Amino acid sequence: MLYKDDFGNYANILYGRGKAYKNGPLADEYTLILYAGYDNNKMYFLSIYETYEKALEKLKEFSCGTFKPEQ
Repeated sequence: MLYKDDFGNYANILYGRGKAYKNGPLADEYTLILYAGYDNNKMYFLSIYETYEKALEKLKEFSCGTFKPEQ
């Protein structure tokens, strides 16, 4: 899902499946990626979480909590 903030940044939370360690089992994962829309869409943060809710909680720490779902 795509999110935008009040400062020209945007974020995406992407679902995938991956391994937490070598030879580990496949598990759900949610990748949080933040971009500076005003600077050639430069990526400035990427992190992976076990749940969508954990990724969304981390997103609230950025841009004074102004990220909102794009409509």
